[in-house]
Amino acid sequence: MEIQNEQAFKDLLSEGLLNLEIRNVDKLKLPLEELDVYKNTLKRRWEYPYLDLGYNRNPLSQYYPYIIDDNIRNKLVDFIKLNISKHIDDDSIELATFFLSGASIISDYSSNDLLTQLLNIAIVYDIEEAVSRFQECIVNNIGLFLYVALIDGIKIEGQKKIDEGVYLIPIPHDRSKIPIYMKNIEHVDNLQNLFGKTLLVTEASIYPALFNSFVSKDNIKFEDLLNEVLSKVQIETKTLLFPKIDMNINYNLFCQSLSLVCNSSIQIYAHWKFVSEDQLFNLKSINSNTSSAFPVEYVHHSFQSQCSIDDSHIMQSIDICNKLINFKSSQEKLHISINRWIKSKAVKNPVDRMIELGIAFESIGLAESTRNTEIRYKLGVHISRLLGKDKEDRIKLMKTVKKMYDWRSACVHTGKFPKSVKLNDVEIESRITEFQNLCRKCILKIIENGKSIIWSDLIHE
Repeated sequence: MEIQNEQAFKDLLSEGLLNLEIRNVDKLKLPLEELDVYKNTLKRRWEYPYLDLGYNRNPLSQYYPYIIDDNIRNKLVDFIKLNISKHIDDDSIELATFFLSGASIISDYSSNDLLTQLLNIAIVYDIEEAVSRFQECIVNNIGLFLYVALIDGIKIEGQKKIDEGVYLIPIPHDRSKIPIYMKNIEHVDNLQNLFGKTLLVTEASIYPALFNSFVSKDNIKFEDLLNEVLSKVQIETKTLLFPKIDMNINYNLFCQSLSLVCNSSIQIYAHWKFVSEDQLFNLKSINSNTSSAFPVEYVHHSFQSQCSIDDSHIMQSIDICNKLINFKSSQEKLHISINRWIKSKAVKNPVDRMIELGIAFESIGLAESTRNTEIRYKLGVHISRLLGKDKEDRIKLMKTVKKMYDWRSACVHTGKFPKSVKLNDVEIESRITEFQNLCRKCILKIIENGKSIIWSDLIHE
């Protein structure tokens, strides 16, 4: 569906720009005197790819462009209503930005607000760009946004492309180069906690970007409204690496894969969605800059040591991630095992590390029907059969697993290592690392297998 009479629309926008006034939302205050001031300020805010922490971005939230000629303004509003009638039938617009930001309030925008954003686009770029974006809106009604996650545990040198539309990006040490999609941290003092950390960024689209508002619906619960929104919304990415609808699941799978490849704890510390303010469907940005942003509370966390990764780590991680996604059996126990193994790498207290490791081993190495009295023995048999190359190797593995389980049991029941352990802290650390490496081998072996192990079949081979 093309814009009806596109040239007439361009002419009306041109006339509108010639009859424009920059007004303050507070009607008691005078308009901003110079259009150029508004244009240059908005242009910098939209086009500058960094937060520019020394620059005050807030004043523009008080101003908006207004066509003072009623006739021209009304013609433009009527033109917009006519062309978006395919998507909006009552001039009460709901925004995908509210869904993306997880807002618990229903929006209520109209064609007047859409005109304001079109005028902003025409002011910053040009009329052709404004018309092009409106054309895209009425044809496809798609909005673009980013999934962003702060990853703890890795360090990279420069931006790395993982797949189509998926990137690992280091947070620079230069405060003036903080990416724009980390907005909301302008007023945080201890930004140095984030310097050198890594962002996982995925380009995505959402449909529909604009749809009928629910404001006019009486006596309807918010949960029902949300379910109706969810039934309408479709989110897509360019990448085949992340096929799950829930991007949080995709990101966790990728971090699990990175952890296994790097033999380190790599976890999602925070995640959010970012919508650029110059998106036509982001009407929310007209008088506000509070769209999805970095959750500032995470700045105060203490981060763990960072593991340096390169292209080979990323390629191996993609391979494991694909195998996890295509794992044929139930993944629940496997994910429990991976997550507990990762926690055992993250926690500092050796007792806590052993408890986490014990859970990881039990999740991956036992059948659900295993009786408590058999756990130590069965765990040893299963792991030794899974990894052992020959009889001698299996006997050695059996002893290692039993030793691990004795340590785990003492840590769970007494909060201490067994009295028989006559090792210093360095030796204990070395033995825990040995247990962790054994658990990692089991996990990777099962992932490579592509499905859960049927232990009874393995034992009788």
